[in-house]
Amino acid sequence: MVLEKVFLILCFVFLFLFPVSAQETEEVLVFDMGEIVVTADNNTSYGIPYITEITSQDIELKNAQTVEEALNFIPGVRSTVGSKNEPYITVRGFNQDKVLILLDGIPIASPYYGYVDLNQIPVESIAKIKVIKSCVSPLYGANTLGGVINIVTKKPGKEPHIELSNGFSDRSTRYHLLTTGMKTEDLSLWFSGSHRESDGFDLSKDFNAQRNETGGLRENSYYKKDAFSLKIGLERLENHNPSILFNYIDNEKGIPPDVYSTNPKYRRFTEWKRWMIALVDQYVLTDNFFLKGRVYYDKYDNTLKQYDDDTYTTQAASGWTSIYDEYSCGGSLYLNFIPNEAHFLKSSINFKKDSHKEQDDIGDSWELYEIHTYSFGLEDTVQINKKLSLVFGLSYDVFDQIKTYGMQKGDCVDTVNPVFVLNYFFNEKTSVHASVARRTRFPTLHELYSNTSGNPDLREQTNINSEVGVRFEPYPTTVFILSCFNNNVKNLIDRASKNDQFLNTHKAVLKGFETNINQEIGELFSARIGYTYLDAFDRDPMLLGRSEEELSYVPKHKVDIELNASTDFGLQATILGSYHGKRHHYDTSNVQHSMGGYFVWNTKVSQKFLKHWKVSISIENIFDRNYQEEEGYPLPGRTFLFSVKAMF
Repeated sequence: MVLEKVFLILCFVFLFLFPVSAQETEEVLVFDMGEIVVTADNNTSYGIPYITEITSQDIELKNAQTVEEALNFIPGVRSTVGSKNEPYITVRGFNQDKVLILLDGIPIASPYYGYVDLNQIPVESIAKIKVIKSCVSPLYGANTLGGVINIVTKKPGKEPHIELSNGFSDRSTRYHLLTTGMKTEDLSLWFSGSHRESDGFDLSKDFNAQRNETGGLRENSYYKKDAFSLKIGLERLENHNPSILFNYIDNEKGIPPDVYSTNPKYRRFTEWKRWMIALVDQYVLTDNFFLKGRVYYDKYDNTLKQYDDDTYTTQAASGWTSIYDEYSCGGSLYLNFIPNEAHFLKSSINFKKDSHKEQDDIGDSWELYEIHTYSFGLEDTVQINKKLSLVFGLSYDVFDQIKTYGMQKGDCVDTVNPVFVLNYFFNEKTSVHASVARRTRFPTLHELYSNTSGNPDLREQTNINSEVGVRFEPYPTTVFILSCFNNNVKNLIDRASKNDQFLNTHKAVLKGFETNINQEIGELFSARIGYTYLDAFDRDPMLLGRSEEELSYVPKHKVDIELNASTDFGLQATILGSYHGKRHHYDTSNVQHSMGGYFVWNTKVSQKFLKHWKVSISIENIFDRNYQEEEGYPLPGRTFLFSVKAMF
C-alpha cells in the first residue's frame, strides 16, 4: 500500500507541474462505412456531442489485447469477469446486455443472452472504438437503454501494408498476429488473422488458498483462440463503393470455478464459434443527398460441458452437454439530406431477427425461439447560428415474439423514443451541451424463457436520460470535460440471484458526474486523469426481497490515470492506473455484502529500431494486487508480456 501511495503522488506531480507544448499524432485509416451517425463537413457542431473515442494508437499504448482492456480505463466504463469467464462491460452502471454493441455498425450479441464476449473481437483490426454514454441518436435503432459502443475497423491506405506481431508471457501464453492491406484503382483488401493460447493465468501471491483454489495457476483458466477477418471493397464504381465483410472466430476455453462455493461447477466451452458476413454500401445521389445501407448474417455455435469433478474427464453424475445454435440477421438503411445550411436531416430503418435453438443435453429435444425487432428513426440538426445548434429526433421501435417453443407468446410491443440536444459554442475553446432522451431495452430471450429464471410477462425497460456538460480548453494543450447525468429507469429487469426469476423492478436511478482532464506536457509527455461518481440504487428493493437500495457491483467512485512518454528516437512508455471503489452484492438469501476498493497499475515500454521493428515489454497489475470484481472470481496477479512487431 505504501508503494502504491507514493506511486500515485508522483503521477499527480507529473500531471500538473510540467510545462506544456503540443505533440503530433499519427493518422490511422478508418473504415468510414462502419460509422452510423455522420456529421456535416462544414460544421463541427452538427450531431450528438462528446462521444468518447479510443483509437488504434490508444489500444497499442495501453497494451490492450482485448476490447475489454481497451475500454476499462475510460471514465464511466468498467469491466468485470465472473462465472462464465467472459468480460462484462458496464457503462455508467448499465450492464452490457443493456448497451448496444456494434461492429462496423452491425449489432453483435448472442441472440439468447443479448450480449457478446468482447474478448472474441481481435483488436489488431480495430481503428477506433466509439462510446456513447448519454444521448443516443435514434438512427442507432432499438435497445440503447445504457448507451452504444461501436467498434470500427481499419481499411487499407494507398500504400501496401503488412504487420506481424508475436507476444509471449508466463504459462505458455502467446499470440501471433498478421494484418495486411492493399488498395488498387479497382479493389481494396484488408485481412487480419491471429492465434492466441494460454495455459491460464497466475493469481496474486497474496491470494490465500480457498475451498476450490490453492493459488498459483488459476484453475481451468486456459484458452485457445483463432480469428480472422476479411474486407473487400470495390473502388472504381461511380458514386458508391460497396464492401463485403467477413469475420470468423474459433475458440475453446475453460471456466474457473467459484473459489468459495460448496457446490462448484466444473465447466468448459469445448466449442465457441462465431462467423459473420455483411454487405455495406454508400450511394451518393447528390452533394447533399446520400444513402447508406448494410445487410448481415451473424452466426453463433457453442458447446458448454459440465463435468463431475476437477479432472474434467467424466460426465456421469452431474455432467451435461449444452448446445446452442443461434443466429441474427437483418439490415439497415440510412438516408441523409442537407437541404440548406441550417438543417441536416437523417432517417433510418433497422430490422433484426434473433433466432435461438438449444439442446439442454445430448438426446434432449431442441427448443426454438425467435424474435423480431424493428426501428424507424428521424433526426434533424438545426443550426440556429454559428454558436447554437439543436438536435431533434424520434425513434419508433417494435418488438415481436415469433417462436416461443410452445409457450404463450407475449404481445407485440411498440415504443416511441424522442431525443433533444442543445449545443452552444461560446468560442473555439469553450462549449456546453444539454440533452434529454427516452431510451428503451426490450427483454432478451434469456430473460423471457430461461428454464430457471425466465419470465414471459416482462415488460420493456425505459430510461429517461438527461445530461448537461461543458468542454473547456484553458490552454492549447489542456482539455477539461465535465458531464453531469441522470438516468431514471422504469421496469429495470433484475433478479435476486441466479436461481430466481427475472422481474421488472419498479424504478431505478443511476446518476452522477464525470470529469476528464487531458494534458500535453512538453514535446515528450502527455497525461490524462478521469473521475466518475455514480450513485445507482433501486427505489423499491423489496420487489427483489432486499432491504438495501444499492445495485449490485456498482462502485460510487472510479479514478483513471494515464501517463504517456514518446521520444524522437522511437521510445514510448505508458503508465495506466485505475481505482474502483467499494461495491455491494447480494447472496442467495438477499443479504448484502461489501467488497473493498482496489487500485491496479499497468505499464508498457516499447522501442522502435531499424525503421520496421518494435520491441515491447509490459507489466499488468504491477503491485500484484489480489482483487476480485465479482465475489469468488479472483483476477490475475502481476503479469509480464514481451512482444515483437514487424511493420512493412
